[in-house]
Amino acid sequence: MRFFKDTQENVRDLFVETGEYANLCKRFAHKLLTEKIGALICVAVVALALVLLACTVLLLLFFALAYWLGDLLGSQALGFGCLAAIALVLTLLVCALRRCLIMAPINRKVRKLLKNTEESCTASELGQQVLRKQREIQDSLRAISHSRKKKRNPAARLSEAISKAAALYKSFRLGADVAAKLRRRFGRRRGKA
Repeated sequence: MRFFKDTQENVRDLFVETGEYANLCKRFAHKLLTEKIGALICVAVVALALVLLACTVLLLLFFALAYWLGDLLGSQALGFGCLAAIALVLTLLVCALRRCLIMAPINRKVRKLLKNTEESCTASELGQQVLRKQREIQDSLRAISHSRKKKRNPAARLSEAISKAAALYKSFRLGADVAAKLRRRFGRRRGKA
């Protein structure tokens, strides 16, 4: 009877620790995702502001240069035509070199941001908690498997089978509850794409 209580307590502790572990994993993933998305949004806003300012400056410089060329050449239309040709050549050059001028620097910046956000203090502390909880779960599993080795009689096997069935039922219920909460949270229904 003592064996059954020890096993039952170990399994109960295991389920409690597994729930805490799942909660910590969820918080850890949420924290990392929040930090990464925040950093990416900041970079996107700054890049957009810089691009808009650069485009405004270039537009005004092109107008000034077009009027200046128009005065030099004696025709405003000719000045604007020359500048349109220069802008077209620059556009084709940027399109041809877009990988090395635009995409590669953006990819490097995004990789750097994603790498740096993983090293933040709060997320790493949470990661350490996840690892500690993982070790506690492993210790509980060892305690359960160690207590299993001691038993040999049929009553102990029956009580183990009953406790396993109860544990499976509880884990199934927990999984079903989590799935239902996730469906409610994210609005996904069975059968819908």
